[in-house]
Amino acid sequence: MAWLKPQASFVKVISDGSALNNQISAGVTIRDSEGHFIHAIASPLGEGSNNLAETQAAVLGMQWCLANGITKIHLEANFALLIHWLNYTSAPPWNLDTELQNLKEL
Repeated sequence: MAWLKPQASFVKVISDGSALNNQISAGVTIRDSEGHFIHAIASPLGEGSNNLAETQAAVLGMQWCLANGITKIHLEANFALLIHWLNYTSAPPWNLDTELQNLKEL
């Protein structure tokens, strides 16, 4: 898949979560509208599900941007369920309600 530029003056946050044997982690890359590297995050998250890992990865990317004064953000996630949950096209598991609400508020 080719990288698609966000709108001019936006940054793109690309998030991904991982779960292996109940251990979860997050990976995030942040690039400007020309594709230039801004920041990357790789973080262990503890124990949980792949759903939690994907959601927390997106939260980490958004939090970093906002903490660094970046407010024009295009979030890209390869986890289709996360996109559906954020767009209200499917209901998330009840145990992710708080995390998803935090992400939406960001």
